[in-house]
Parts: sequence; C-alpha cells; structure tokens
Amino acid sequence: MLKKFSVKNFKNFREEIIIDFSDIGDYDFNTSLIKNSLLNNVLIYGKNAVGKSNLGLALFDITIHVVDKVNLANYKNYINADNPNEPATFSYTFQFDKHILEYTYQKSDKNILFSESLSINGSKIFDYNFESKEGDFAGIQNYPDLATLNWEFRDSSLSVLKYMANNSNLAPDSPIRSLIHFVSSMIWLSSPGGQANRIIGMISEISPMTTKLIEMDKVQEFQDFLNQNGVPDKLIVKTDVTGEKAIYIDYAKPVKFIEVFSGGTASLTAIFYLSLYFENASFVFIDEFDANYHFEVAENIVKLLQNKNFQSVLTSHNTNLVSNNIMRPDCYLILTKEGLTPFFRATERELREGHNLEKLYQSGEFENDR
Repeated sequence: MLKKFSVKNFKNFREEIIIDFSDIGDYDFNTSLIKNSLLNNVLIYGKNAVGKSNLGLALFDITIHVVDKVNLANYKNYINADNPNEPATFSYTFQFDKHILEYTYQKSDKNILFSESLSINGSKIFDYNFESKEGDFAGIQNYPDLATLNWEFRDSSLSVLKYMANNSNLAPDSPIRSLIHFVSSMIWLSSPGGQANRIIGMISEISPMTTKLIEMDKVQEFQDFLNQNGVPDKLIVKTDVTGEKAIYIDYAKPVKFIEVFSGGTASLTAIFYLSLYFENASFVFIDEFDANYHFEVAENIVKLLQNKNFQSVLTSHNTNLVSNNIMRPDCYLILTKEGLTPFFRATERELREGHNLEKLYQSGEFENDR
C-alpha cells in the first residue's frame, strides 16, 4: 500500500505537497475505510485550479519510467514555470507487510531522470545520479536476488529500479517485487464520461468500452448497474449495419446505446468498465469522478469503491458527499495553496461523528488560507 507521497516543483506545485495515508484520526466509525493502519479511501476537495488534477498526475508519474504505462501527452508543462531550472522531486513510501520502502527520484522532464534512490526498512539499497553517472550500489549486495546483476551493460539513462526488476529473478515475497506489482496495478482516470476519457496505468485504453463489455459478456451486469443508478434502460446486443455487434437500447425501434447516452450515463459506463478491473487493482485515482452525476449516484460510486482491496482517491466539488455517514474527517482532504490537509487537522474544532461536515466545509472551516 502507499503510505505517503510528496512532490515538489512539478506543474503548479513549486513547494512540497504531501499526502499522508498514515495520518489517521481517532474515530471509531466507518472503520472499514482504514486498512493496515492506512487510509484506504480518500476524497479530495479544493477550489478550481488549485491542483487536484495535477496531484493525480504526480502520484502516477512513477508509472512513466518504472512500468511504461502512461500517455505522456498528459504530462505537458512538467516543471514548475516559476522555478524552471530545478528538477521535480517525487517521494513514495510504500508499506508491504513488515517492509517499508522509500523510493525517491528527481526528473528534469517527464522522461528524463536526474536522480533516483531506494531504501528498504531504513537501509539504503542504492542511489544514483544520472548527470554525473555516479552512485552507491553497496546495499544491493544484501539482497541475493539482486547481487548477480550485470551493471556494466545497463543503459545509463534507464531507471535503476526498473533495471533491477526486469533483470533479476525476484522471490515471490521480495519487497521490490511487491513495489513493481503495486505500480503496475495502479489506475488513473480523468473526467469519466467526457469527450475523451484519459487513463493511465493498468488499463492501456478505455475505448471502445461497449465493445469490450460485449466481449467480456458483461452487458446484463452493466444494465443492472445502470438500473441501480437511476438509468432504467433495457439493453440488448445486435449486429449493426457494419456487421459488428453493438449494444442497443431496447425501444420499439432499438437505438444504438453510444449514440444517445447522456453525459451522466457515459460517465457511469466508464466507471462500470473500470470496475471490471478492480479485482487486480492496487490504487485507483479518479479525477472529477462525479462531474455529471446526481448526488445520489455520486454517493453510490463512493460506496462502490469502499471495502475493496485497493486504495482509492477521488476528487470532487460535490459537497453533498461531505458527510460522516459516507466517510470520516480523516478521509476528507482539502487542497489549498498552503498544502493538502485532512479535515480533522484543518480546524481547531474537535470533529465528532455528529458534526455536519458539509456545513462546516461550506463555511470555510477547513480552508487555512481563507
């Protein structure tokens, strides 16, 4: 699981921004939102243009050079424009069983590493500077799985972590294997249902979704999902004029589903398609997940992501979701120009289960830059 993440000098984040999944409040309700003493479900709020979308891109930057599962078009204007001569710094702390891994790297652009380091349980495994081509690899000798690596022929621009993972026979219980598996299983989705669903990570593409649903024999399950979320359509599969199978709405004269669905239904389609991969996911980030939803549907989607074996982070402007009936004060975070802060640390008030978090949020209670 991801325990902590920080980023600095990336896009609009000139100063360091930290999200700490181990920062848990003393609450005895909605305990299923906590797993292995870490936040398993997080909902981030903040004003427009404060950087909620960029935070998601920062979290998934690791997928660029470790597992090659990213569309680089999402990473334009990479370095902070007010500090263009300094690299961006990313730091991840992972927790896998008894192991704590700290992985830090710097980049001068999205695919140009400047430095990289890894430690396990406080012991340095390696650090490397890509400009000077100098590093310390002594810690690798403590791991038999890595001790036989041939460093002479390593591409000097290639991530050391990636080289280790791709060129060694890691044991099933190797913490490095766990890290690579976690990163390989991350999923980022932006603006589901929009004109162009952007996706990063485990799913390489999200279109054409309806064709995939037919291939996976999930049309009936998809119809049930839509019905549960206020879309009463009955769906059927027909062969269209091109000879391809397609999903139709079962009217007296059937209509092709993708030609008439609303923005909200398109968004639900993207979320359902994403849910088919939940079983193997490690970390799911959905930006503006509820932009096209009625508040009841938005609440359903939040609950869909709970009690799962992956961590999830959502961003939203929908204050109807700010409720202790849905989550709890340590799972709600607010992003301001001052940083990212859990609700329970953004106020001097002792937040209890009976507090109306929505009213407090709307009054500016949690904005430390107000």
